[in-house]
Amino acid sequence: MLVGEEPAENLVLTHTDKEEEVDLPENLDLIPAARKLEGIDQAVMTRSKFMTPADVLRAPLESLRDKYDYIFLDSEENQWICPAAGTSNGNEDQQCRVSNAEAVTRQRRAYLFSMGIEEYREFRPLRCCSADAESIWHQFGDKLNTSNRVLLVSHSNDHQEPDAASVRAILRSIRDLHLGPDDVVFFYFAGHGFSKLGLDYLACGDTIGSDLTSAVTTDEVVSALVSSAAGTRVLILDACRDHNEKNVGSFGESTLKLGQREGASVLIGCSPGGRCQESLALGHGIFTYAMLKAV
Repeated sequence: MLVGEEPAENLVLTHTDKEEEVDLPENLDLIPAARKLEGIDQAVMTRSKFMTPADVLRAPLESLRDKYDYIFLDSEENQWICPAAGTSNGNEDQQCRVSNAEAVTRQRRAYLFSMGIEEYREFRPLRCCSADAESIWHQFGDKLNTSNRVLLVSHSNDHQEPDAASVRAILRSIRDLHLGPDDVVFFYFAGHGFSKLGLDYLACGDTIGSDLTSAVTTDEVVSALVSSAAGTRVLILDACRDHNEKNVGSFGESTLKLGQREGASVLIGCSPGGRCQESLALGHGIFTYAMLKAV
């Protein structure tokens, strides 16, 4: 049922199905859960990386809504209740509501944090990072169907400047999201990156080489994503654009290992130790341009 191989109505057990050794009351039917969760997850993910439990269940539930007064879902962490046709409150978008103390709507939440820094105190200026971050903010935000978007770029006029303090303030807000296993948080960064003492750093507008605290480590970013408790956390870096004495080590290597260890998906625009390129003809970093075209 979950992967679309069997209609929901074919799987319903009733009080007349004695061969299943399930003794049900006359007015209560049951669809027993299959426990092949790993295979189900893999099958669902092949359909869409952004599929959520609500998406998977929506079609089967709709096929049953006119047959029952209420449909109860005994799913992990929450019980979902779906009123049948004629018993809803008229809001068709509110497909299900969670049965808990607060009776709040349970929907996937998605958050997008997009940053592009091209003006620096010590690093050479870049050309396309603000445009990259703005395009990610628009296109990824629309794809995720979320208004929970934060944009931090150079030339931001009345907005906050992209210094280390502003970036860390955003990381604190990510830590405080209190998300759930069905939720998604994306963090995108375009700008300079460098590696020192075994750590990868994102260079902020006020970063100076003699003070590493003026840059933000990718450890801080991944830690914030994990602390948000989102089931899906994604870090995208179109960084590492400077090859000079500030770089010691291969940018990206530490971050990739950290993401694997902490359960965060990490995408970097070049191999560890490589260099991300900008294209003035495209108006974007090449890696970001390719992602935008794919989306």
